[in-house]
Amino acid sequence: MQADGRVGEAPFYFRARGSQWTFTECLTPEIDISAIGPKDDKMDFFHEDDCRGFHLSGDYGLDYDESLMPNDEVKRITLDCAGQYLRSAASDVNANITLDHSHR
Repeated sequence: MQADGRVGEAPFYFRARGSQWTFTECLTPEIDISAIGPKDDKMDFFHEDDCRGFHLSGDYGLDYDESLMPNDEVKRITLDCAGQYLRSAASDVNANITLDHSHR
């Protein structure tokens, strides 16, 4: 089972095979989303070569043929992953914000 779409401006690619699934958000516009992913399967933001992205993966727990994963389950997982991406992106931005209160 494969799915793709966008979270904001960034495209994502979801793939389920057997009992495993992966979700990758591409933050480098000129890169083919289905061709990227971290080399070490680290779950978080990654930057390798000219490619930046966000990656999550998991074990579905059942050994399905990838075409048999129910559509509702694909939607649930991708929505959860999109939410994790947005929360991680927001906390990454918040971590780099410094407030200057000297102008009060």
